[in-house]
Amino acid sequence: MPKKGQKSIRGIGDLYNTPKKRFNIMLTEEARHLLDEKAKALGLSLSEYLEQLARGTLQPTQQ
Repeated sequence: MPKKGQKSIRGIGDLYNTPKKRFNIMLTEEARHLLDEKAKALGLSLSEYLEQLARGTLQPTQQ
């Protein structure tokens, strides 16, 4: 979602100013479900949840 007063530009990230690329990963259905649940609980898309984990902005929770 773009910042207020700005229009999104396809291929350019609104938060990181770099384009996102599509990648495929292999996960069990259970792992995918758990990631979806955690992302949803934080109000994030799965893509944004993984991005924030990778950048260290978000810490994985210990269960």
